[in-house]
Amino acid sequence: MECIKLKNDIDFTELDKFGFMEDPTNCEPGDHYYHLNNYYNQIGDFRITVNTHSRRIDILCLARKAELYNIYNLKPLYDLISGGMVVVGEVKR
Repeated sequence: MECIKLKNDIDFTELDKFGFMEDPTNCEPGDHYYHLNNYYNQIGDFRITVNTHSRRIDILCLARKAELYNIYNLKPLYDLISGGMVVVGEVKR
């Protein structure tokens, strides 16, 4: 599956400069009880996440009600792209 992902040579702590923070529920390397380890930037009901295992970038909606949600503030994603932090690559499902 093709996706946008953080470059392999970028340390996750570099994401702090772009407004991302480490999810406090992340687990230690090798311990996979929580498979959604990530760094994220919260924008209202949305999170732009960078998975710490696959390095894949996702946009998640944390919906409170069954209704249509949209996000128009994609600046954190734009900042990562224009900052040379990402690459288009393949990630296994």
